[in-house]
Amino acid sequence: MHLDLLVGPVVLGAEADVEGVLHGAEGRLHVVLAAVAPHDLRVAPVVVIGEEQGLAEQQHEAFKSQTKKLFSQDFKGFDFNLGEKKFRYGVKDPSKVAENQSNINNIVGKFLDNEGNVKDPVGYHKAMYAAANVDTIANHFYEQGKADAVKQVIDGSKNPSQAVRQAPQTGFKDGIKVKVLGESNLSSSKLKIKKIKI
Repeated sequence: MHLDLLVGPVVLGAEADVEGVLHGAEGRLHVVLAAVAPHDLRVAPVVVIGEEQGLAEQQHEAFKSQTKKLFSQDFKGFDFNLGEKKFRYGVKDPSKVAENQSNINNIVGKFLDNEGNVKDPVGYHKAMYAAANVDTIANHFYEQGKADAVKQVIDGSKNPSQAVRQAPQTGFKDGIKVKVLGESNLSSSKLKIKKIKI
């Protein structure tokens, strides 16, 4: 026995005993361990084996082709239905967006540390929720903006200014009629000068 590790030799019984022990635990493992989903990027095998390799390569090439076609020169942006209207959000550099979105790790990777653990669970789930519900979120903010604009108009109409308005002052000098529009409007673009011929 090694005293530092407290590990000693294991005495094995007959070969059938080992199989029986493992076979008994197998049932419990099926209940406890969940299957690894094929889309789980951080748990699934890194290298696809056998016939699946060719299929994965075909699917990836088809995806890249569809992405290139979508983000062609004709791409104008993404359309959103907001209320009764349709709006388009333009993308500045479609080829850069296509390149970035061609690899899911470019998007998900910013929420993971070097070992593949989620370092920002709030940001990760916010991004995943926003991606799955982008139209709903956009519509929410569109409706909120409309409601805020209506509220602002109503508040402004309920509380009109109580300040006394003065009539513009008019004067004549050297045959020119001058009207002062107000102290805050003294720029030359706001003055109206009419010349009266006498």
